[in-house]
Amino acid sequence: MPFDSKHSFGKIFKILPAKDIKSINIKWITDVSKVINYKKTCRYLGHVIGHEGPNSLLSVLIKQGLALNLTAGGSPRLHEAFDQFAVQIGLTEKGELEYERVIETVYKFINQIREEGPKEYVYDEMK
Repeated sequence: MPFDSKHSFGKIFKILPAKDIKSINIKWITDVSKVINYKKTCRYLGHVIGHEGPNSLLSVLIKQGLALNLTAGGSPRLHEAFDQFAVQIGLTEKGELEYERVIETVYKFINQIREEGPKEYVYDEMK
């Protein structure tokens, strides 16, 4: 296995790219056997987290001067061993300096989704 929870998960890895790229990638790895209805759940989360309209995660980050763009989605069955969901955010200079605030904002948004539960209108939009 390329990852193990004792040494890899819950850690921040900083990479100095050859090009001037300011971005943050937040990834969640899930054991395939524990994913229930992965495809629909992943699509739902990708749709809600990746939304770019008013009151979206991206609009909050832009308002705070932290981000320029955002994508969210999943890639199932990496190496047939686990699933992955990722949020990639293009950062401003301020966002790069305040990356911990960006991460905190993402988790607050996800917790809000969890507290509110699934919305029927989101499923309708996805149709």
